[in-house]
Amino acid sequence: MNKWNKLYIGLVLGIVGPLVISGIELYYSAKKVVATIPGYTMEDYYKVAFTTKGFLPNIMLAAVVNLVAFYLFLRKEYWYSVRGVILATLLIAISVYSVYFLL
Repeated sequence: MNKWNKLYIGLVLGIVGPLVISGIELYYSAKKVVATIPGYTMEDYYKVAFTTKGFLPNIMLAAVVNLVAFYLFLRKEYWYSVRGVILATLLIAISVYSVYFLL
């Protein structure tokens, strides 16, 4: 068994990847908004994004990054890692929808 063919490798990569991508995307969108609106700070943007749940579409869109990991592991036939990526995608989807509809 290869060292990359583990369930936790796919799970960690499937959770950390979209969170990092969505964080980068949120930072650059905040930077763009702050540059266009005078007197508006990054802190104001983050407050609005988190109170209005405006960050959730970023996380859902960033979950598309899991397709890259999924197909990479699938091509190498690392079946346990593929299962981990699928599990991570499902966990992200469940958490995003539960935050969106329940809070």
